Amino acid sequence: MSNVQVKEPFVRMVKRDHASMGRKITVRILAVLLALILDALFIFFVTGLNPFAVYGVMFKGTFGSSIRFSWAMRDLVTLLLIRWCFCVSQSVWHRHSK
Repeated sequence: MSNVQVKEPFVRMVKRDHASMGRKITVRILAVLLALILDALFIFFVTGLNPFAVYGVMFKGTFGSSIRFSWAMRDLVTLLLIRWCFCVSQSVWHRHSK
């Protein structure tokens, strides 16, 4: 007789193989829109700026010229490589810890 409580995870992730491609795309689009809306609320209430103007400046800063776009892609590739190295090191560490 033990009173051991099983702790459930805060977020439970389940692979859904049965979801259609349209549903998967819809969920991703809704996630991006929700993120933009939450970010717009944050921008407005914290800074008092117009979120559409801020998004316009961000878009122009990224796609305003070919030089700016190349800088954005350079930074993106750098961040992706850092993330990839972190994932590889974690998988190697996980394999050797068994």
